[in-house]
Amino acid sequence: MNPEKKLSCAFAVFACSLSLVPLPAEEIPLPENLKGHVVYRNGFDTPASLRDPSCQWKIRTNKSAIRPDGLTGSCITFDPGSIGWHLAGGDLAPGGGGTVSVWFQTDGAPAPGSEVNLLYHSRELPPGTQKSVGWISMFLKDRLNRIGGQKKTGLYCQAYHLPGSVNLHHAATGDFSRDHSPEEWHHAAISCNGKNVAFYLDGKLLKQKNLERALPAGKAAGGITFGRSIGIGTRFDEFILFDSALDEDTIREYYHAVRGVLARKQLF
Repeated sequence: MNPEKKLSCAFAVFACSLSLVPLPAEEIPLPENLKGHVVYRNGFDTPASLRDPSCQWKIRTNKSAIRPDGLTGSCITFDPGSIGWHLAGGDLAPGGGGTVSVWFQTDGAPAPGSEVNLLYHSRELPPGTQKSVGWISMFLKDRLNRIGGQKKTGLYCQAYHLPGSVNLHHAATGDFSRDHSPEEWHHAAISCNGKNVAFYLDGKLLKQKNLERALPAGKAAGGITFGRSIGIGTRFDEFILFDSALDEDTIREYYHAVRGVLARKQLF
C-alpha cells in the first residue's frame, strides 16, 4: 500500500474513533490542570440553571431563558434590556485573586446603540458608603469612530475607581464585527491576583494592567455580572469562576481545548 493511501486509511480510522466518543451534553471537559481550581461552574443546560439551588451566592436575572444551541448543550439567552446574570455575595471581590470566564455569542452584528456586558467584576462596599465601587470589566459598546466619523461597536476593557490606581479604559478593537465574527462563539476572561489585571478574548491577551495599589487581599463581598444588554439579544454559556489568576498559557490552552470539542461536534 502506498504511503498516501496508508495516511488516508489512518485518518479514516481516527475520524471514526472520534465519532464514537460521546460529546458531553452538560459540561465541556476541562484540562486536568484546571479541574482542581473551579470554585463555581454553570453550563446552563437545565431550567434549574437559571436559579441554581447549589450556588452559594445570590443570583439575579431577568428576560433570560435556557434554550438550545449552546456550546454543546443548552445556554442562557438574554433579550434586549436584560440585567444579565448576576452573582453577589461573600468571597467574590476580585482582590482575593481569581479568574472569571464565559463564552458568548450575539444575535448578529450589533446595531447602532447596542451595548453588551461581557464580564463585570466588582467589590461591594458596605451600605451607606459614599465612595464609588471599583470595577473590572469587558464590554461591547457603540462608540464614535474617529476615522470617518462613523459609529462602530468596539470591545473595551476597563479597570475603574480601584483605590489608589489610575483608571484604565482600553479600546481592544474599534469594530468588533469586522475583527470577530459576531455569530460565532467567543471566549472572554478576566484574571486578577490583586496586583495585576489581565483581559483575554479567544485565548489572546488584550490588555494587562499593573495596579498602582494592590487591591485588599482576603475574602470580601463582591459581584460578577455578564449578559446585561441594550439593543441586542445574546447567548452565554460555560460560566466558570476559578480560584486563582490563570496565566496566558493556561487560558489559551483552555480556549483551544474547547474549540477542539466544537470542531469535532461540527465534523460529526
